[in-house]
Amino acid sequence: MRGWQERYKTVAISPFSASAVELLDPDESSFCMPTVFLSDVASTGTASTESISGEDVAGQHPHLRLELDSPTTPFEAPPLKRQNAVMFDTLQILSETESGRDVIKAVQTDKLLTKRNGHTMVTILVGHLLTHYGPNPGSFEKSSLAQSVCRAFPCLKDPDGVTGYEAYYMKGARGRPATGYLEEHLRYVRKTLKYKKPPVSEEDTSSEAITVTVEVTSDLQEKIAWMKSNSGPRYTVKDFMAATFNIRKEWIGGSTHSLAEVIEEFPKILDPLMITQDFTKLFKDVKMEFIEEWPNYSDNIIEYASLMQINWKSQLDIDVDEGCLTREEKDNLALLLLPLMFGTRSKTKRGGRSAKSDHAASFIELKLEHTHVPSYLLGIDSSSRPQPFILGLYANSKLAPSQVFVILERHAIEVKSLSEGVDICYKAHYVFNLEYQHHCHGVWQFIDSNIYGKIDSKNLPAAVRAFRAFMSNTASSHGLPPS
Repeated sequence: MRGWQERYKTVAISPFSASAVELLDPDESSFCMPTVFLSDVASTGTASTESISGEDVAGQHPHLRLELDSPTTPFEAPPLKRQNAVMFDTLQILSETESGRDVIKAVQTDKLLTKRNGHTMVTILVGHLLTHYGPNPGSFEKSSLAQSVCRAFPCLKDPDGVTGYEAYYMKGARGRPATGYLEEHLRYVRKTLKYKKPPVSEEDTSSEAITVTVEVTSDLQEKIAWMKSNSGPRYTVKDFMAATFNIRKEWIGGSTHSLAEVIEEFPKILDPLMITQDFTKLFKDVKMEFIEEWPNYSDNIIEYASLMQINWKSQLDIDVDEGCLTREEKDNLALLLLPLMFGTRSKTKRGGRSAKSDHAASFIELKLEHTHVPSYLLGIDSSSRPQPFILGLYANSKLAPSQVFVILERHAIEVKSLSEGVDICYKAHYVFNLEYQHHCHGVWQFIDSNIYGKIDSKNLPAAVRAFRAFMSNTASSHGLPPS
């Protein structure tokens, strides 16, 4: 592939002629083609460079804009943004191999990049990058290649991203490493080839903690004592929990009290309504309509899982006809599919890879209806089974559980449905200052960014960005606004 230096050729300028002609789209002011020089134009015709003039070129080429400079003005390299735009040509790179041509045809036909085609495309592009720039290309080259991918296939662009190509490359900043499919495959290749990775300088993020102590008045102490020994009326519990919110926040945010001690001191916090109330106080501007919003995503998730050739029926041990499912069953199926789409695989102690069934259970675990919940809770090993997560008990169908619980610190918080369980489980992470489980970290990030709109979009996994691009293309094809 030609570099930008070849596209922006330096030529000898005649003393009388314009120094350069820039070819622009007649309807756009942005750059769309490389610079064309008068000597290039003249060399393609019968006239010599001595007889051609700027007026002649303008008359023959109305879309050319002349930039007149002094005869001695040296040619300057184009700005980095323009170099970036012409540095790589993804279609040309892929078209050099048969498998790459198959990828082009598939993406242009389906408006979707399957996992297999995505691996093929990334492998070819990274191979091209390694050949021309070595094992450690700069962020400029990687960013240029990622931009070229979305320029070649607009359907892969993240509609809500800053650049749109974050799924393929996003530069690291503030101690956060670079991410994206291209970056991840580069790391894999460097590790395979035993290239030495340069040290990454980390910013000193240490800061002096500022502690503000909440004064526990006698009135607050009485309210806390009352809630330990009374279960109602409910509106009184709600008011007292709101009044003691700052005390709980200090206990949870500090290192003095454990989560078990917080629950013992404030037992009413295990009520789904109280978890939602505390979450609302923490994040006043965050959207709360998970249960209402989820049906807008379910059908797209089921369709996407099928297009991505995720063998979910085998992995979830569910044999159903999607066309015969009720609305609630579709919503539940979409929730069960999330770990298979966005789950994070990790190495086991034996050196292998964790199974996707582990991802599903770390998010929603399904047990038969006769499971004895108290015994189940006692058998949870918190070191190997981080909490919170959702437990569903079913009789005949996994898509229609009869009971649903949010499991937290070996307590079972009963909720009405799987959708409500996910909603409360998500909020519990923030109310109790808990980290997302590793296996389903990407699942919670998807819910965080798409449903609640709280997370910083810069930290999203590439798989989540790819699905957002699919959602945007699906909405566009039906004439609907993006979700």
